Amino acid sequence: MECTRLDQTESTVDVTAPEPRGCLATFVKWLGVLLRPSEEDSGNDELPYRLTRNFLSPAELSFYKVVIRVLPSDITVSIKPRLADVLFVPRDAPSRWTLENKIRSKHVDFLLCSVETMKPLLAIELDDKSHDRSDRSERDEFVNRAFAAAGIGVLHVRVKSGYVPEEIRAQIQAALEKSTSSMTVAASTDAVPICPNCRTPMIQRTAAKGPQKGNIFWGCKNYPHCRITLPPH
Repeated sequence: MECTRLDQTESTVDVTAPEPRGCLATFVKWLGVLLRPSEEDSGNDELPYRLTRNFLSPAELSFYKVVIRVLPSDITVSIKPRLADVLFVPRDAPSRWTLENKIRSKHVDFLLCSVETMKPLLAIELDDKSHDRSDRSERDEFVNRAFAAAGIGVLHVRVKSGYVPEEIRAQIQAALEKSTSSMTVAASTDAVPICPNCRTPMIQRTAAKGPQKGNIFWGCKNYPHCRITLPPH
């Protein structure tokens, strides 16, 4: 919608300032309010980002150096991934948007993944004294439940001035074994298979391209978040 400029007195206008744009700018200018010029107007193209010097805290760095020493060759570690980069909420889940918002701004300290596929295997949290607060305890409980729902465990390690590599190796191994044994897959019916990842009924799809074009297969309804496929019965 085109905006008509309102009349104003010369005494309320700084003629040297850049001209505000849009209806709202015209209105506030008519009231005698001057808008600060934007960086775009000033011609300054440099963005004010700087490199943080504490990407890892001293405790996190100390633990990281131990972890990379004790991990088996087929497992790697990712640092500070967001929950929303690891987990998703199925389309038909109740309160889907609320649950998605709860994981957008949260992260875990470390995430162990398969080297070959980068499939997440285990989350690790370093717990300092702040985790003793009630709000942090509630946050930790939610994160534990969220990962458990996806079949992944969360290993909580108390912050220390130093770590014994063999102790950390044993804790990680036990947590990985627990995650594997606790992952249950719902049984498939005769008619509709259950997605082993999402544990929801799959749907029949037809390949649209590639060497399997025209073939029917079972696919997860949560594609592209989940790409599990199964052959037809």
